[in-house]
Amino acid sequence: MNFGIKWKSEYLLFVSFYIILILVHGYTFGSNDQIDFMPYARHLQDPGLYPRDFYIQCMTDHFNERWLLAHFIAFIPYPAWPISFLVIHAVCTLLLIAGLYQFSHNFIDNKIVSWWVVCITLIFLYHIHLGGNELYYNMVCGSLIAKAVGVWALWFSYSSRWTLSAILSGISIYFHPVAGIQLFMLSIFFAIPPDRWKMTSLVFILAFPYLYSLYTQLGHGLASKDFVIIMKFRNPHHF
Repeated sequence: MNFGIKWKSEYLLFVSFYIILILVHGYTFGSNDQIDFMPYARHLQDPGLYPRDFYIQCMTDHFNERWLLAHFIAFIPYPAWPISFLVIHAVCTLLLIAGLYQFSHNFIDNKIVSWWVVCITLIFLYHIHLGGNELYYNMVCGSLIAKAVGVWALWFSYSSRWTLSAILSGISIYFHPVAGIQLFMLSIFFAIPPDRWKMTSLVFILAFPYLYSLYTQLGHGLASKDFVIIMKFRNPHHF
């Protein structure tokens, strides 16, 4: 099995494929899923914004699955958001492309066929999944970040680097709980039983505080009834 790809020779292809994705699927800024965390991040930057917005006030008052992403975005000055979002999107997408290519080329020696696998996955199979939950998104969102990190958690598990896989799985869960947990469940299938327990224990230690906080706030009645209703109505696939 080929674990060592000469990445320098592939960099230009990764960037070229990213440009093709943008041309085919477009690029979104300031709409869709971003309407959930962008105003929340702006409110974190300036608490005087949206003083009567029920959704934003509830997000501020209760721990939620947008917490990490919103706080991460809030560190970026607002005027720099357009270019910063594009850079984040490019980095995450390139990581995702590289991870998919790594898996593909590990089993297929022919580079052209390996690239076709990535192409079919990210272009021709786009927008056919239930609920619109894609592997790739044409915008910055928690799921894209989680999957860009998670595909490497899968790879490191496959290549028997359990600790690194567990750490990346934990990071993935923090950015998107459901996507991160699903990727972690896939990762443990690569591990032999003793290492599987090690991975599970480490991910549990890393992710438990976050998942427990989500459970107590959104699933165990500590949050207001109205907040739980609007969160589950607005973001049903997160629960």
